Amino acid sequence: MSKSQNRIIGKLLDVAMMSRQNTKVAAAICSGSKILAINSNTHRNKYGDEIKCSGHGEIACIHNLLPFWLSKTGKKGYMIYDSKVRRRMRKMTIYVARYKSSTQNLSGHSAPCSNCLCKIKETGIKKIVYADENGNIQKCLTKNFETDFVSMGYREYSRQNIEVC
Repeated sequence: MSKSQNRIIGKLLDVAMMSRQNTKVAAAICSGSKILAINSNTHRNKYGDEIKCSGHGEIACIHNLLPFWLSKTGKKGYMIYDSKVRRRMRKMTIYVARYKSSTQNLSGHSAPCSNCLCKIKETGIKKIVYADENGNIQKCLTKNFETDFVSMGYREYSRQNIEVC
């Protein structure tokens, strides 16, 4: 791992540590070594008047970076409409890190859930950097990353028949 990647992961762990949630996760969208947006998971589960996510750091980061570049479209949620923005997003990387107080380090699986992955692909972010089950840093292209993991919050939404964009 490069020096700049270590710096970004270190910054993410600091942000995740400040989260008030039991599972402390932070995400950052970067262009090269420059952090453009950084956010941790929260209890927030609504953006505007629609349920968007259950406070996942990845979604909060995307909303932080693109507040004026998003347009509303039906059930699919938010889509980027400007081709210049879309080209810029193809150069971005999203980093996801999980902090565990017992180890005070990067620990556990921090890959995006299936809903976050859908939003990441929708915005056109090119790469995902995360920690696998063993705490090793993995880097892959978004188009090659697949997961069927559904977070506990989304499972509860599905159980209650609540549609999430």
